[in-house]
Amino acid sequence: MQETRTEPMNDTEKLRRRIADSAAELLAEGKTAGCAVRIAQSGELLLSAEFGCADTDSGEPLRQDAVFRLASMTKPITAAAILLCEERGLLSVSDRLSEHLDGFSELLVYEPSGSCRPPVREITLLDLLSHTAGFGTDEDAVRLDSLMSMAGAKSSLRSAVRFYSENARLTFDPGSRRSYSPTAAFDLLAAVVERVSGQSIEHFAYENIFLPLGMRNSSFELTPSLHTGLVGMHDLEDGKPVIRQMDNIFSDHPLGYHCGGAGIVSTADDYLRFAEMLRVGLSRDTAVLSRRSVQRMCTPVTVPGDEQEQPSEVFGCGVRVTLRDGILPCGCFGWSGAYGTHFWIDPRNEITAVLMRNSFYDGGAGSSIARRFERDVMSALSQDSADMPRS
Repeated sequence: MQETRTEPMNDTEKLRRRIADSAAELLAEGKTAGCAVRIAQSGELLLSAEFGCADTDSGEPLRQDAVFRLASMTKPITAAAILLCEERGLLSVSDRLSEHLDGFSELLVYEPSGSCRPPVREITLLDLLSHTAGFGTDEDAVRLDSLMSMAGAKSSLRSAVRFYSENARLTFDPGSRRSYSPTAAFDLLAAVVERVSGQSIEHFAYENIFLPLGMRNSSFELTPSLHTGLVGMHDLEDGKPVIRQMDNIFSDHPLGYHCGGAGIVSTADDYLRFAEMLRVGLSRDTAVLSRRSVQRMCTPVTVPGDEQEQPSEVFGCGVRVTLRDGILPCGCFGWSGAYGTHFWIDPRNEITAVLMRNSFYDGGAGSSIARRFERDVMSALSQDSADMPRS
């Protein structure tokens, strides 16, 4: 009998097989209703695929132009808007917040004991960009969000910022440590963009980011056409996938609240354009950001305890930057969203990867689905993939 030889799969074939296998398993387990994947290397699109459906009730297949709530993957776009304003001489990221917004020069640090005191220094824009401000952090976010809802302060970005100026408190001295701010810090940054540019954040983003990059289906505004393409919100209930009714963009925010930390809708193709702009911008100026601004975005912002604690990741401007991750090489940067969106850029391997899904199940930074996506991509494409474990 003649021996049959099987040709080894190339890297792209491995990638497609691994992503398809993982998607099939997640769909079979009900852990997602549908997801969109875009993966490029050295500027070449290796994989553009949709899996599953937009709505489990109708079973309608997920379309290429499906619209997703970005949640916190809004933050890198808001950060890009700030850096654009810096390029134009409208601000510096080292500016104190109080130089641009009234009501933030006398914030107090609240100690765990219940006492309060003035901070060592005021908040800067860089503190807000890198989650080192101590403002609206995870430790205080639930209290702040609850008070905002009771006060009816979520009608607009302006009303939210006014509420913050009157009710927010710092959880630590700015620049002394790092703690994630789910929405408040980037609301302030969006308000700064509005103040210095004279434009609303949605118009600034459209004219200066979305339009130049051809991101035609990205917006802070849920227009009728974007609403038509908006995917359902998946959840897992008693081991079965269900779709939850959700007509807004994020949490209980009304559509008029253009949240700087979580208020954009977009598509997989659009977000790949944004992410690819960042990858290209590491080596040369782009149509949106200069090389200097992109490098600033992905430069780690350190705090005093980092040398001793040796964190696996830190923040740059609106993005996490990996240091000792275990899956992603040192220097990768990107971010995630609470509803399952995820992206990163690997400068060493020239990889840009985007995962889009909308679900109340297993979202946010470090979600098991996002980590699996990272492992699948890196095990197929990374130069260092030989010893990487498979999930």
